[in-house]
Amino acid sequence: MSVGVLLINHQHVGSGLLAAARSICGEYAGSIEEVSISHDAKPLDVIVEIENKMQALDQGSGVLILSDLYGSTPSNIATQFYQLGNVSVVLGVNLPMLIRVFNYPKDDLDKVTAKAIAGAKDGVFAYPPKIKEGGYAK
Repeated sequence: MSVGVLLINHQHVGSGLLAAARSICGEYAGSIEEVSISHDAKPLDVIVEIENKMQALDQGSGVLILSDLYGSTPSNIATQFYQLGNVSVVLGVNLPMLIRVFNYPKDDLDKVTAKAIAGAKDGVFAYPPKIKEGGYAK
């Protein structure tokens, strides 16, 4: 079994990331869904949609929730689901993170969570890379 993945993000963020990850990696080997939250969404309707998707996604290995912006409505809703148990919530989703998740569908929830965070961090850096302390390559 693989970890289920749920993207909970501002409108079009999750669908765009998912489309890009699929074009690079192909289909995710497990179950993956997304909830797109518009500026005029009713929080209770969103919560019901998430609950339904969470039930479908959790096949016994847990669910990894990826959300975009800490402190925003999508992330505030996403963090409420941590209390269910067997759920990890990672905020600050980006394409390198999602690709890392796609590459490790069979890892357990803790490992795929750690790999998602590492993927996000490893995928963000200044260019050109630093050569020495205080300077950049020219």
